[in-house]
Amino acid sequence: MDTRGTSKDELRAAFQQQSQTGRAQARSREALAARRVGMIVSVLLGVAALMPVVLRTSQGAPAGLWIALCGLGLLMSPVGWLLAKFGRTRWMFVALAIGFLLAQTGDMSARDLLP
Repeated sequence: MDTRGTSKDELRAAFQQQSQTGRAQARSREALAARRVGMIVSVLLGVAALMPVVLRTSQGAPAGLWIALCGLGLLMSPVGWLLAKFGRTRWMFVALAIGFLLAQTGDMSARDLLP
């Protein structure tokens, strides 16, 4: 390559521009992967929050606060899914952590009700 007519600053700018597009594409792929993982985790949390309600009611546990807690945990699943869909992955993980804690609290209190 003949660099006699090109200054160092022009070469540096061309090199930096080339690497920035590669980084931008890599970050875009990573963000898309994070959104997909978040959406999958949200669906799994919804199933995990629904299972105690189905299992405990089929075993004869009386309805109470534990169903409300599991329901709130289940409600956080679509909230997390929507946040992940719109690219708010940090808030999605906060919503899923709160939903998981609510569902587990409800499940623990339901275990105390069974003989």
